[in-house]
Amino acid sequence: MDSDTDRSSGIKPLGRWLTLVWLTALAGLATLEAANPLEIDAWTKQAVEGDGQAQWQLAQAYEKGDGVGRDVAKALVWLTSAAESGVPEAQYALAENYFKGELGLQRSVPQALEWLRKAALQGNLAAGYRLGEIYFNGYGVEKDYVRAAAAMKQPAMANYSDARVYYGYMAFSGQGMTRDKEKGAAMLRQAANAGQQRALILLWQAYAVGELLPLDVHELQRWLAAGVQDGDLRAHERLGLALYLGQGIDQDRDVARPLLQEAAEKGSVPAATALAQEIGEKLSGPEKAWLTEKEREALILRYNHLAHIVAVSGGLTGMETYIRTITQLTPLSELVKPNAAQRLSMGEDLIEALAWSRIYREQGGSDADILAWGEMGEGWLAAHTAAVERVAQKTRDLRKELTPATAGP
Repeated sequence: MDSDTDRSSGIKPLGRWLTLVWLTALAGLATLEAANPLEIDAWTKQAVEGDGQAQWQLAQAYEKGDGVGRDVAKALVWLTSAAESGVPEAQYALAENYFKGELGLQRSVPQALEWLRKAALQGNLAAGYRLGEIYFNGYGVEKDYVRAAAAMKQPAMANYSDARVYYGYMAFSGQGMTRDKEKGAAMLRQAANAGQQRALILLWQAYAVGELLPLDVHELQRWLAAGVQDGDLRAHERLGLALYLGQGIDQDRDVARPLLQEAAEKGSVPAATALAQEIGEKLSGPEKAWLTEKEREALILRYNHLAHIVAVSGGLTGMETYIRTITQLTPLSELVKPNAAQRLSMGEDLIEALAWSRIYREQGGSDADILAWGEMGEGWLAAHTAAVERVAQKTRDLRKELTPATAGP
């Protein structure tokens, strides 16, 4: 056989030989890194004499079964001894075991906090970060932003984990410390540039509520993309509008439409307005000559739906717009049709338009806007849902009053 391939394995002999060489080398490295009996004996002697580092090494060996049989009880004994001897890594490890209730310990948040403080005071960044995280989020304790900020400061300055995100946010918002927006924004930008997604989301949220402006268009695009990825409907709306209008970004309506559609369905008036305007241009502009009747009907149906969203979420102006739209775009002959008894009955669209008209009159043009959608988060969806339910009830009431309606033979 003149082939250089071993048919039984599909691996060339030379390649297989190299693989074996590498596996042997790696096995050798693993053996070198593992503790051997002589090291265990030396550590044990030193640990008994009170050497904290030896106690810490033994604790890890017994917990992992490294060079000795795994023994959780002995691991805990030596870990506690090392922590009491002042080894910060051991103090942090003991704290984590108390917090999680592991290594045979009963869960105790107070004990965890005590050991975390001791380790943090010795400069252990992991302990400081963990302590701040617990106080900031209220994990097993009451939230305490002052303590969280104090604990996070050193890890944040050392760029440890995402401590910069926490500390930057607290500085920007003034939680747990004197507010310093410039310092907070700078730290959040550093974290974002280092690839920390949560920092980008926080920068986007600050921008969304008018607290921060981007340095340039490219930064704004990153913030918007982060908001969209996080599922924030405000980001869908703003990025969709920017793409749709070509404001500060290359215009791309194909990408914009899905973003605007999702925002519109959750009550975004600007998104619904932009989409409705595009449909209106098709229905009234040069394109209308090429529309089939079926396409025209589908566009009108879609336009009416978007106008309805504007009515639900746009307050008095939205109501008035919907009333004008529904009664002007669709011919009256289609809104009011003869029923089976040859009496004129009002179609669902007109009944709903009248429902909006009645709500509009009840408002009396006052400034109170009971149908306003919230500007942030769940408030947006909750207010929108409540408005939909209110209008649905009003429509049901009117349907009882108006159907069937009569207007002569």
